[in-house]
Amino acid sequence: MTQMRRPDGSGGLLAADERIDDIQFYIDPRAELLIDDIVLYDTAAKDEKRPFPKRIIFTAWFDTGKQGKEWPGEFEIVTHEKPRTWKAAKSVKGPDDEQIIRIGMRGARKLDANTQLTFQYKLTGAGAINVELRAGGKPILGTQSLLLLNRDMWGRGGGAFKLTGKENADEIVFRAPKGSELLVDDVLLFTRGE
Repeated sequence: MTQMRRPDGSGGLLAADERIDDIQFYIDPRAELLIDDIVLYDTAAKDEKRPFPKRIIFTAWFDTGKQGKEWPGEFEIVTHEKPRTWKAAKSVKGPDDEQIIRIGMRGARKLDANTQLTFQYKLTGAGAINVELRAGGKPILGTQSLLLLNRDMWGRGGGAFKLTGKENADEIVFRAPKGSELLVDDVLLFTRGE
């Protein structure tokens, strides 16, 4: 993307870490263009061994848009502490005083039997969280996971779900114990590649 330019050729190349909010395709007015499943991604790290996802089900990066409008659910969007940049989702008080991040996926998403979830996190005041996928406000069988996480530092978390491939989900819910604080970013729900 750093080699892309505006349609009129102005503005110069995109800078490293520059954010964009849309991609526009310009074609001859007499032509027809059908586009589906556009994915922008960074080059894999040299030590990356995981295959590219077969299907991306949902992503949440929180850098643009507003909580409640573009990002439905229960959480607060906050700016990362330096040296990190951009924004993350911060937990809010939920039932029984636990801390929750409930991310609405803006509609039901079909899950595959080998659905996985990855995310960046920072957990303070606890050593574990619960993660689950929900449909219509109810947990989906096979998607509840207790994750033991590092404390007080940013790390990568995630897990695989045991599903039939017939389920649909409309929310991702992170639950942390009372008295803790959870930040998440770079949420990716996907079907594992081969």
